[in-house]
Amino acid sequence: METSSPDNRTLHEYLGALRSGSPTPGGGSAAAYAGAMGASLAAMVCRLTLASADDSSPHQLAPTADRLDMLVDELSESARQDEECFARYRAAAALPKSTPDEKRARSLALQASLHTAAETPLRTARRALEALALASLAAEHGTRHALSDIDVARSLLGACIDGALIFVAVNAKSIKDIELSADLMRRADQIRRDATEASDRVRDALRGRE
Repeated sequence: METSSPDNRTLHEYLGALRSGSPTPGGGSAAAYAGAMGASLAAMVCRLTLASADDSSPHQLAPTADRLDMLVDELSESARQDEECFARYRAAAALPKSTPDEKRARSLALQASLHTAAETPLRTARRALEALALASLAAEHGTRHALSDIDVARSLLGACIDGALIFVAVNAKSIKDIELSADLMRRADQIRRDATEASDRVRDALRGRE
């Protein structure tokens, strides 16, 4: 049976692939799509507010919605890239290893694929972090009728970041270059701290409007 490519699958097809016995799509891809959904919800609240009869909506909500649109596309691309990372790793693992030269080439290819497999979810987390920061504007100024949607967006974006950083750690631990591995973990830790602060800002803004 012909299967759809990651670029044109329907949601139904994606979920079918996700629950199949195939290793891809997997958790990194699912995390990125969770972030894309969270960013979409935040954009929706911005536009609902702008479309209301009250024309006093803050002027920054329009560019915020536009930037969130871009992040939705970027997070969706991150999901596709995550699947490609695993394919590259499997290709590297399948390289011949009969001679010393082959072993060296295989090891280099594996390490390169692990680096990419760590950078990709790190990029996912950064994109979701930006969307989470933008969601605070929607929490502060968005229509009260959709504040629960912002809270769901906060949860989805947080899940995206948490999930993506799990894969950063998994791949960083397998990288032999100690300095590179440590740098990846440092950047992941900073994103985690920034995400906690951003999530708290959204939550505080929502509570302030109850």
